[in-house]
Amino acid sequence: IRVRDVTSSELRIYAPTHECAVVETSSALSFRAWDVAYAGLAAQFSTTGWDGAVNHWDRVYDFSPAEPGAPPTFTLLPAEAQRLTRWSELSVSPEGLSGGSVVERCGPEAATPECECPVLAADGTQYDGVP
Repeated sequence: IRVRDVTSSELRIYAPTHECAVVETSSALSFRAWDVAYAGLAAQFSTTGWDGAVNHWDRVYDFSPAEPGAPPTFTLLPAEAQRLTRWSELSVSPEGLSGGSVVERCGPEAATPECECPVLAADGTQYDGVP
């Protein structure tokens, strides 16, 4: 992922390799580990060959770092701070070719039956889904 001219945003990312998250001329960004869960995500990871146990979300390269004394262009949200909203579960209801809705639920435990996430949380916790 590469972001340019982005401000005041929180990004939940999965980075399969070192420094595949790049920031340029941006400010007030917060990065956290990918913790998004939705139906079909495990199959998508399997197709790409990505390993959900390996996530370099905290290896961000900044093309334009802040000047000395200025606030940093980005921060990494500590694992402890990510715990309360650890899982962002998405329920997707497509309509037609380009319509539909997405409902998000965030919480420390799985609550949406059809959701799945093969990526470990920042603290190493595996999404366990709802039986």
